[in-house]
Amino acid sequence: MRKILSFILSIIILVIPGCAGNDETTQNNKLKIVTTIFPLYDFAKQIAGDRAEVDMLLPTGREAHSYEPTVQDIIKINESDLFINIGGSADPWVEAISKDENKSNTRIMSAINVVDTIKENHHDIYSVDEHIWTSPENAEDIIEAIANLLAQMDPKNKDFYEKNEEIYSNKLDKLDEKFERLTKNNNKKIVFADRFPFKYLAEEYNLEYFSAFPGCSSESEPSAATISQLIETIKNENINVVFYTETSNQKLADTISGETGAKKLMLHSCHSVTDEQLKKGITYLELMENNYQSLKEGLK
Repeated sequence: MRKILSFILSIIILVIPGCAGNDETTQNNKLKIVTTIFPLYDFAKQIAGDRAEVDMLLPTGREAHSYEPTVQDIIKINESDLFINIGGSADPWVEAISKDENKSNTRIMSAINVVDTIKENHHDIYSVDEHIWTSPENAEDIIEAIANLLAQMDPKNKDFYEKNEEIYSNKLDKLDEKFERLTKNNNKKIVFADRFPFKYLAEEYNLEYFSAFPGCSSESEPSAATISQLIETIKNENINVVFYTETSNQKLADTISGETGAKKLMLHSCHSVTDEQLKKGITYLELMENNYQSLKEGLK
């Protein structure tokens, strides 16, 4: 299926002119940036400010794992000055676009190439965990790469991008310090009644996690043994919170909560937001601050 999709994308890329968007950019003096998911969208907006028009491909409220680009999405990418994606197994279709990068004026940045990645083991199959943005340290690496690239593409606004990167980096440093203080002396064990897209966060702050599935698992129902293990872990370790993600139906969390008395709390993976959240201008930092508050309660 992916080979077929890559072939179709290659044909689309060949027949769509790559310079249309760049002519318009020259006229309004704003760069056109297209991103795949919310964290990259927010990072680009924070760094580019009013010097660019930033668009996001993933529809609000949608799971990134099931996303495939439409013809309109490919046109939008081809008409942009900069296309920012996660890369790797998260965006397998990007490879077809990258091969044809020299046929258009669009610059392509895959964020997975600017951070140190972690592999996860699922049924003895190792793959790179793509949820790189859940670590504030990785977020800093990504915004630095975006700022550097924008400065190259738009040198007259270099100081503007670098200043925005410095301001945002300081905010991420403060967030990092809060997580460091929180996890330094408190309990470091968390139970997740869901997939676990927080491996980078856990690694950065030495959290020990127990989850129903790995971060990228396609499974939808945990085994009875897994459920039993999560319940026993909560009871034996005196854990007072069971976590779930923003896209969860919460059924497993309800079951575990009912069996243990643990409170249900959400940790937001940040990869997608609702239409209402986007309209209100929610940011990555706000979502991560909410995660900090949830962890603060869960690590008591």
